[in-house]
Amino acid sequence: MKTIRACQKWLRIRWLGSTRALQPAAHGTDSVLVRRPAVLVLALMTLLACTTVDEPIEETLAYRSIWSELYPKTLRRQLAQDTLQGAFYFAAAAESQDAAEERWAKFLSDWAPADGEFEDAMHVYLVTWAELEMQRIQYLKHREQSEADAVSNRLRGLAAEVEQ
Repeated sequence: MKTIRACQKWLRIRWLGSTRALQPAAHGTDSVLVRRPAVLVLALMTLLACTTVDEPIEETLAYRSIWSELYPKTLRRQLAQDTLQGAFYFAAAAESQDAAEERWAKFLSDWAPADGEFEDAMHVYLVTWAELEMQRIQYLKHREQSEADAVSNRLRGLAAEVEQ
């Protein structure tokens, strides 16, 4: 990442030819900025480009599910995505917020029963977990960290209940 100072130095050398080019001209009081207005425009555009690159891109924000923090070995299993656990592990392994949101939504649309009739306790557990992860992603996307942390704590509590 270039700093502002590096950008300024690059501009002086590349566009003006030397660091003396910003000095007043020998035959008058004109500066190079008056004689070369295009250089000023280019300098300002480059300076803006160097200072605005630091903003993160929303779509590429990293994501790690609470499941992957608590049970990383389960994500290494190679299960078919057309099974309950395989689809869940695939969603939990997402590495960006956008991918996670898409995967959890697909998991819920495929596996959350419309009539509320679950097959077994594992089914209830994984669908509940997925719903909480979806809430957490929404909070993270809206930069509501305290709410995201509260959902994370609920997920850890859910994990502790099941482990007992």
